[in-house]
Amino acid sequence: CASGEKKLLLLSHADQMADEQVLTTFVTDYDPSYKMATDALLNEKYEPSISYPGVTVYGQTRELKNDDAFKVPINRYDPFPNAVEMCVPTATIELTMWMHVYSSLGYSDRSLTFSAGNDYDDQGRRRQLLAPPTDGEGPGPATPVTPTLPETSREITPSFTIMDERGCMAVPDTTCVLTSSSAPNYYSACPEGGNLPTATKMTLRASNNAKCLGYWDMNDHVEMNMYPEIAMMEAVEFGFNVPQFSTYITDLPSDEASCPDGTKTIYFVVSSPTAGLDTFSYGVKSVTDHGKITKVRNSGGTLISPKRTMIAEGQAYTAKFPVRYDGGVAFDCFSAMGKPQPGPATSATPDTMGIIYYETAYKELFDYSTLEASSIPQTVRASCTYGSDQPSFQVSKMCAAHGEYTLQGTKAESEVRSAGSKVMVTDANGCRLAEVEVPAAAMSSTTPSTNIGAFSISATTSTRYFFDNITGIDSCTKLYAPAYAKVAPAATAPSKPVCPTGYRLMESVTQTSTNGATNEWYVAHIIYNDTTNETLHAAHTPMRRSRGGKAHAIGLNSWCLLPGNYSLNLWDYSGLSGTELGWKSGGVFLSDA
Repeated sequence: CASGEKKLLLLSHADQMADEQVLTTFVTDYDPSYKMATDALLNEKYEPSISYPGVTVYGQTRELKNDDAFKVPINRYDPFPNAVEMCVPTATIELTMWMHVYSSLGYSDRSLTFSAGNDYDDQGRRRQLLAPPTDGEGPGPATPVTPTLPETSREITPSFTIMDERGCMAVPDTTCVLTSSSAPNYYSACPEGGNLPTATKMTLRASNNAKCLGYWDMNDHVEMNMYPEIAMMEAVEFGFNVPQFSTYITDLPSDEASCPDGTKTIYFVVSSPTAGLDTFSYGVKSVTDHGKITKVRNSGGTLISPKRTMIAEGQAYTAKFPVRYDGGVAFDCFSAMGKPQPGPATSATPDTMGIIYYETAYKELFDYSTLEASSIPQTVRASCTYGSDQPSFQVSKMCAAHGEYTLQGTKAESEVRSAGSKVMVTDANGCRLAEVEVPAAAMSSTTPSTNIGAFSISATTSTRYFFDNITGIDSCTKLYAPAYAKVAPAATAPSKPVCPTGYRLMESVTQTSTNGATNEWYVAHIIYNDTTNETLHAAHTPMRRSRGGKAHAIGLNSWCLLPGNYSLNLWDYSGLSGTELGWKSGGVFLSDA
């Protein structure tokens, strides 16, 4: 945009238009006198300038309508926004949105019909996408069919919004009036009932500090709807350079220097001893920054779905969530027979599948006649798996700006459990700021379970910590002990490593067992109360061996530890087999230098 102007996006979601309708939306300057013409419904080529010659049009959508020959909507089954870039004066905060609907039926909406079941195949040919597969392959071109549904069966109401340069959406004076079927709306401005022309004032936020709504509010653990908000945010940020995610949490400076002024060092810790990180999802939101999602997240298309891998003909894909099926919405891989099947506690069930494309995941995944998910063409689905290389413990050192935050962990699978998994945030000393236990299982395949915690970052964060040298007790509950153990500096034999002042050199010898790739161990710093003879808490240190490697292998490592009480913890778990194999014929030996 030119100097003195700002960029806005006109976003549209026109799925589920009637075959008899043509819809065009305009954005103009605002004047209280602007009204939609009473006969606009009868004029297919209506424009605001017909009634108001002096109006300034900043942008408009193309004509949105169903294909005349095959009754196939141009935008059917597309969850992603169609965007029109607009340039408006920088000071503008009030605009008018004209959502014009033309109907060939005139003022009668009782006969409106909605096409169903058609789409394009990979070669661009018309076909019925949900036709049953043949010999394991996707269906070829078919004679287009035009089943129609009445107004009461409409599933989505066409809707629109305006997004500013920070990802915030404008607020309409007239909110959506839904159809008789109560079909949900994607955005906050709609033609009346999806069928009648409507003009409404749209108000942008007055300043960058004003609270606002964005894509980050469209789907969460409460809404649990069909919109892949994470995928949409990534698409808009990449495609139109409009920021969507909060920058309140950032990576540590590349030179490992201290965090910038106004921020504090934090550790984000994930512990999942019996299940991989692809069995659940997690994320941190900045309440102060409009509730935006930060870079601290591990999820699929929505924050309440895990990041799942699928394999089809030797090629790996990322499963697309949410998935519409069986009259509901699935947030994890689902059974090909339409219902989850029992399986081992931590392994994938053999018949679970996911969808390769968002456009397909957004459909109602059943054949309209058979109502079986197994009719989904194999060209768009694949079997879900769990990774064998998922870490059981993961730590990220980051910088967090002053403000309020929420931390959440979500489980979307009702059969495969994630018992004992936790997500945690600590300050620079490893003291607990937030700790959330991930639910072991979802309530059902369509109802994820989420636990949420809150924490804040301020100028005093991590400044009040002290350690009592007499009692050996910290002033806080530690979840992570970053300073108590370090990898020893490199040394050339026969010289030994030289630890920093105050640290003692230790050596670990590990001999893996018959299933060495699953052997793990870690050293925890123990806070022990000598008076009551009890362990107050134990915090992971960086001294550990992650799973991986070969059977019957010997490894030697050098470490630097501060004086204190410690525990050595060994475990062995195979997430693929669901079998505890133990450290038989293996072990760990610790000694001073």
